[in-house]
Amino acid sequence: MVRPLGIDFLVDDDAQPYGPDAVVCVSLQFVKLALAAWRAGNDYVVVVSGGVAHVGCVVLAVPRPSLKGDGTIGSTASVINVPGHKDDAICRAVAERVCIATNATVTCTGGVHVDGITAEQIAQVCDAFDRMTGRLIEGLVPGC
Repeated sequence: MVRPLGIDFLVDDDAQPYGPDAVVCVSLQFVKLALAAWRAGNDYVVVVSGGVAHVGCVVLAVPRPSLKGDGTIGSTASVINVPGHKDDAICRAVAERVCIATNATVTCTGGVHVDGITAEQIAQVCDAFDRMTGRLIEGLVPGC
């Protein structure tokens, strides 16, 4: 049943809850990581999280013909970064890979925070998100 709620809103009591279309989680020795994607029409919203969850950046990746001129799909990404945060390295890579694999506009946001993280641990987190992105794409695009 759809009923009015105020002037500008409707509440649909029969609506299904919105949950992620694909989720990949990995536990490293020092942090738990998660990658989740929601379909938004023909596009995707992806959230990266680990350790103390936060929004360290927002990346918008848009598909376009590859600059190689070989007929493949590439992407152009725009990044808004919270000053002092380095989350754009992970979020941009995730957004661009999902964008190219799905030929859809992708927004990726989130962040990973671990107090006292070492350079070696940062490399482990980046490697984990690289592998997780592949698994996420497999969940979103049949046959990938």
